[in-house]
Amino acid sequence: MRAIIFDLEGVFFAGDAVLPGALDVMKKIQEKKIPHRFITNISKQNVSEIYDHMLSIGLTPDRKNIIGLLDYAGIFLRKICQNMKTVFVIGSEELRFSISNAGFEDLTLKNPENVDIVLIGLDEELTYFSMSKASHLVAQGAKFIAMNSDVRRPSGAGTEFLLGGGAIAEVIRVSSGKDPVVIGKPSPYLFDEALSQLNIPAEMVLMVGDNLRTDIIGGKNLGMQTVWVNRWGKIKGDPEVKPDLEIKTIDELLSNIFF
Repeated sequence: MRAIIFDLEGVFFAGDAVLPGALDVMKKIQEKKIPHRFITNISKQNVSEIYDHMLSIGLTPDRKNIIGLLDYAGIFLRKICQNMKTVFVIGSEELRFSISNAGFEDLTLKNPENVDIVLIGLDEELTYFSMSKASHLVAQGAKFIAMNSDVRRPSGAGTEFLLGGGAIAEVIRVSSGKDPVVIGKPSPYLFDEALSQLNIPAEMVLMVGDNLRTDIIGGKNLGMQTVWVNRWGKIKGDPEVKPDLEIKTIDELLSNIFF
């Protein structure tokens, strides 16, 4: 392996908690100048906010190595929906800003009857009415796009979790009867961006993540070797997804990979 792509949330931190081994691994990859990127499905915070949060809890990544889904959302959406213009968004103000910057018309606050696209991200101010509107628009024929399929996001150093944006998308899927197109992992867009920046073939890059259905499947689909961080061995495996290596805490990489 010549480079490593890491997931962030659930691997290096969970909420305000730094996960075991995270500080040691970050120090080691920086000392040894191992080419790496961090890719994240976080759809609430942009890279600047993620970077500031990591600094505040004692993690010191190189900001340029963080590739955030929210920052690239508009670019990726344009690749998927080339000739579409209007969007209804469930998500943060930063997400709507990213979409507008890519040339889409954001009709979220105008209570539209028709739009080209319904985009679902993480929205901590979600309402019954916005979910009903999104479901109606998708059922009427709008293209259904989800930022990610993560139904859970880690909230502490143990196995605690909060609902993720994928949980919102799942409600829209069930109520509208339509399946979404997913922008984030396991779709290739974030992985492709990281590989492009590293300029190293996928088969020479290691993918390290805590989610079998996003990090591990996504990495495998592109030909990468994969490491599953099964926190404390408490997460049930998936018979359909086989990582190349399973570890309980990320510092196990120090003996399994680095030396």
